[in-house]
Amino acid sequence: MSLLIYTNNINPRKAYLFQFFFEEILGVDFECTAEESVFVNSDRPKLNYSERDLGCGLWIKEYGLLQQFQEISEQDIRVVAFDTYKAPFAVGEGDLPFDLFSASFYLLSRYEEYLSKEKDQYGRFHGKQSLAYKSGFLRKPVVDEWAFQLLNLLKKKYPLLENKKRSFRFQPTLDIDMPYYLRSEGLIRRLLKSVKLLLKGNLKFIYRDPFNVYADVKEWDEKYRIQTLYFLLMGNKHQLDNPTHLNKQPFIKLISQLDPESIGLHPSFQSNSDISELEKEKQILESLVGEKITRSRQHYLMLTLPASYRNLLDNGIKEDYTMAFADEAGFRAGTCSPFFWYDLSREKITDLKVYPTAVMDQTLKRYQKFSVEDAKRGIFSLIDSVKNVNGTFISLWHNESIGDFGQWKDWKIVYIELLEYASTLD
Repeated sequence: MSLLIYTNNINPRKAYLFQFFFEEILGVDFECTAEESVFVNSDRPKLNYSERDLGCGLWIKEYGLLQQFQEISEQDIRVVAFDTYKAPFAVGEGDLPFDLFSASFYLLSRYEEYLSKEKDQYGRFHGKQSLAYKSGFLRKPVVDEWAFQLLNLLKKKYPLLENKKRSFRFQPTLDIDMPYYLRSEGLIRRLLKSVKLLLKGNLKFIYRDPFNVYADVKEWDEKYRIQTLYFLLMGNKHQLDNPTHLNKQPFIKLISQLDPESIGLHPSFQSNSDISELEKEKQILESLVGEKITRSRQHYLMLTLPASYRNLLDNGIKEDYTMAFADEAGFRAGTCSPFFWYDLSREKITDLKVYPTAVMDQTLKRYQKFSVEDAKRGIFSLIDSVKNVNGTFISLWHNESIGDFGQWKDWKIVYIELLEYASTLD
C-alpha cells in the first residue's frame, strides 16, 4: 500500500524533500493532498504534515521552514534532546518532538551557508561552524536515520505499508593534485628532489616514484571489486594550484591507462574566482581523455553557494563530490545518500547530483591531528553509521597519502584497512 501525505501547501520545497525522503531513501510510494476531507476519509496509510492534529494518521507537526517559500532568513532554531544529540526545529507536539522535514531541508539545502559570513582563510564554511557540529550529530547521517525512524513509526501504525530496501554502497575516490613526485618534473627540479631523497636516505623512491600508486589502486580495485574514481587537477593559475605536469608524457600516458568512466575534473582553486578557468580546465581534460567529463570535485573543497554549483551546471557537470568539510569528518549535508542540489535562492531542483563525501585523509591528519590508530577507529565508525542505513560511503584520499612517503609514512595501512572494511560489508 502507498502512503498518503496531507499538507496544506504543496510547494517545491516540500515536493523536493518528500521525494528524497520517501522515494530515494525509503523506497515508499506516496501521494500528497491538500484536501483535508480526502485525507481524513482515506483508508490508506496516512501522514499528516501540518500545524494541527487531524485526529488520524501519523502527525508530524510543521515548524514552518518549508512554508517560507522564496525566503532565506535567519531561523530561530529551537532544539530538543533526541537520541544522543540535539535535534533542531523542535515543535513539542506530534509523534516526533521535532520537525524532521524542516530539519532535513535545512541540512540538504545548506541553508546556513547562505547566511553565514564566517569563513576560514580560504573562504570556506567550516564544519565547526555548522549546526550539525554544534548539535552533536555531524558524524551521523541523520537525514537517513530520521527517514528510517519515521518509517518504523509508520509501519507500527500501518503494517501493510510497503517499501523497497536499498543496499550499502562504497565509493573510494582519489584527488590527483600532483600525479608523480619525480617523473613529471623538469630536469633541474627532478635532480634537486633526487638529491633531497638521497640525503634523507630514501634511495628506493628514486627508482619507485612515491606518488605512483596507480598499479596498487588497480590491484585493490580488482581484489575488493570496487571502482576508484580519479579527480584530476588541471589548473595552474593560483599558488595553491600546481599542475606543472599537463604537457608531460608521464601524465598523458597515465590518463590513457585509466578507465575514462573513472575520471573526473578537480576544478582549481583559481576557478572559484575566475569562472572562465573551469571551462578551460574541463576542455583540456576532455581533450586528453577523449570523452565528455561530467563529474567533479573542487580543489581544497572550495564551495560557495550558489555560485560554485551554478558554475558547474553551466559547464556541463552533472555529478559533484565536494560535499564535505575540510576540518571535520562527517556529513556536511546530513546525509549519506546522493541527492539533487536544490538551488535555494532560485527555489528550484537542479540536475546536479551531489555525492556526499564522509571522510578525507587531510581532515584526519592535518585538521583533527589523528594518529594512525585514531584515524582507523574514526573511519570504521563512519562506515558503520552509513551501513546502518544502507547508504553510500564515499572516501576522499590523495595519491601521495597512500605512497607511504614523507608526512604520510605509515598511513598507507589506514587506506588499505579502509578499503578492506568498507568493501567486505554486505
